[in-house]
Amino acid sequence: MVDQNNNQARGGRVARWVGKRLAARAQRGALAMFRRAVRCVPAYPDILKALDAGFDPASVRNVADFQNVPATRKPDLFGAYPLSKLCMHGSLTDAVCIYTSSGFSGHYSFGAETYEEESRVRSAIDRMLDLYFDARRKQLLLINALPAGVRVPSRLATVVDTSTRPDAVLAIFKQLADEFDQVLLIAEHPFLKRVVEMGVDRGVDWNRYTVHAVTGAEVMPENFRGYLGSMLGHNLDDDDSDGGQTFVSLGISELSLSLGQETGATRRIRRLAAADAKLRSTLFGDEAFVPTFVQYDPRTLYLENGVGPDGRPIVLMTTLNRRRKIPLIRYTTDDWARVYSHEEVAALLNQCGRGDLIPRYPLPCLAMWGRGQCVTVAQQPVYPEQVKEAIYSDHDLAAALTGDFQMRQDGDRVAIRFQLNARKAAEQADVPDRLRQALHSYLPVDVDATLVAFGDFHHSVPLTYQHKRHYLESQD
Repeated sequence: MVDQNNNQARGGRVARWVGKRLAARAQRGALAMFRRAVRCVPAYPDILKALDAGFDPASVRNVADFQNVPATRKPDLFGAYPLSKLCMHGSLTDAVCIYTSSGFSGHYSFGAETYEEESRVRSAIDRMLDLYFDARRKQLLLINALPAGVRVPSRLATVVDTSTRPDAVLAIFKQLADEFDQVLLIAEHPFLKRVVEMGVDRGVDWNRYTVHAVTGAEVMPENFRGYLGSMLGHNLDDDDSDGGQTFVSLGISELSLSLGQETGATRRIRRLAAADAKLRSTLFGDEAFVPTFVQYDPRTLYLENGVGPDGRPIVLMTTLNRRRKIPLIRYTTDDWARVYSHEEVAALLNQCGRGDLIPRYPLPCLAMWGRGQCVTVAQQPVYPEQVKEAIYSDHDLAAALTGDFQMRQDGDRVAIRFQLNARKAAEQADVPDRLRQALHSYLPVDVDATLVAFGDFHHSVPLTYQHKRHYLESQD
């Protein structure tokens, strides 16, 4: 026992040393990227002047000064200037790929890749596939069911691009699953629900296969992991299981690579925090729902904590790859988020008596709550994420609904319309009671819940899974 404690203490010291070295390297890299952008990106000096007329780029002499660099947002860059003027050396001639965001915020952002950058992204994806799924040893069929235009390049996996066509996903799965050791479904979580449920209805025995899922975009409710896992045969209590698992990868189009990924440790922390109020409040504060919790590579991104227009914490990101076509300097999406050093996470977990949960890799962590949109009732915010957790807390209830809903304030209550699942029309007699109980467990206010037949649920965004959902009626 003494030797074990000594080894753990030694491991902790090494992790702290590595973490500090990586953090210092990222800070120096961010300062260098700022100077490079000022010199080589035609629009960047004008962007800085527009944001702060009194700011002088020459005043940024060290890492401390870097914190005075004006933060940038989508409207400051994209659409305000020709895309070429946001590129290194003001040219798009060597770009082989240009991609766009979903436009959910009302502003589109863009990314561009050279052949070299595209190869780097592919290599990074392959490293992740091997790390998470042992893809060099176990043949992997990767079904990319992300919205049209979102690519997942790989040399290690066999990739099939289906976009959000559940029939195409199932056709590919039935035809090819037996030819591979494992299958990876990459999709946003509402579409994962749709396609896996459809597979069950059509006789697909998901449990016969090792099927993994990776999702991102809107915040995935932690209870969804259990719901999806119940259909795919996942063992949530065994992170080292050879069976399938569900992971979250936080991607934003401006980066092409994801912002961060769940590791076994952060996935376990989030799952336990969802059920343990003390652990949740110690790590994430007294927030209404548990955030996505990932680790990220400080060799590729420098992330800083900041404060958004509404007073919530946000993250400012600076890309560190010198060959990147469109560098981002202190860029923010204004999502509600917070950065933690590995040392800080370790201290908070030890404070809870859960030192056993400290992530093995000495990488910083990122908590992401999402856009923070809510309905306020009697000064109490109610978030769509709380409603989602309620839906997926009861698997029979989740199966009876599509997962789509619309919410609004109605006096001292919140009124929510839920879309019934057309597949389960004959099995919905007890849905009102189940829904009432689930909402009572997860929402802090009274709820007026209405169940709407599948075909009668009118929504500003058609349920094609090509767009992010609008859950607040005021957004229509």
